[in-house]
Amino acid sequence: MKLNKRDIDNLIPRMIGLANRALYLRIVRELASEKIELTPEQLIILGNLYRRDGLPQSYFVDLLLRDKTFITRQIDNLEEREIVKRVADEVDRRRKSIYLTDAGHEFIKPLLKLVEQILAEAVRDITPRDLKVFKKVIRKITENLRED
Repeated sequence: MKLNKRDIDNLIPRMIGLANRALYLRIVRELASEKIELTPEQLIILGNLYRRDGLPQSYFVDLLLRDKTFITRQIDNLEEREIVKRVADEVDRRRKSIYLTDAGHEFIKPLLKLVEQILAEAVRDITPRDLKVFKKVIRKITENLRED
């Protein structure tokens, strides 16, 4: 089966990839314009810690679908800047939980507003019903393809 341009443009992976890339680039551009040295992945890490402090480092490997080395480097950078701190588990010292520092809490607050603005723009003119269906479909696609 040969795909024409229209078929390729409507492939689900391409559509998801384009939307993801557009969002990623927009976040990078906004962070740069605010002179904030932070990767989108670090922003996701901080946002998750803001909502639920003390998450294990392994949580971010699963969340971001990135390898352990990449996540370690991202957290190392945040720790060097005293935005987060690692705390060893009392039972298993190899397991590290990540916490926002006081400076990290102050650092993330304005960034959350920035992300909210970007996300609001991304879903502008999309009805709540359509957004609900979209989220359900994306979750199902992810579930179908995720390796256990």
